Amino acid sequence: MRAGRLRHLVQIQAPTETRGATGEVLETFATLSDGEVWAGIEPLSGRELTRAGAEGSEHSVRIVCRYVGSVTTRCRVIFGARVFQVLAVINSSERGVDIELACKEVSTT
Repeated sequence: MRAGRLRHLVQIQAPTETRGATGEVLETFATLSDGEVWAGIEPLSGRELTRAGAEGSEHSVRIVCRYVGSVTTRCRVIFGARVFQVLAVINSSERGVDIELACKEVSTT
């Protein structure tokens, strides 16, 4: 893998469960111990949507980084103010060298 492709510093986060003050289960996200990595973000597709009278957009991207073994489809990737939901994790060479993450950008509002 060429390091020049990896120009975006991202955080890979996994969900964790905590208990609130009244005992309810809250799902929060925490950065994996090896989850701050340099990655390449490549746009794949985008489209404008209208749902229930509200307009929005959907963006699909491929994120490529060095191998992080604990990434699952329950994880998310943070790049600045942008949040990407991991849809698929592909160990492209099956040697544990690098991974490709198929992701969808999600709104944080």
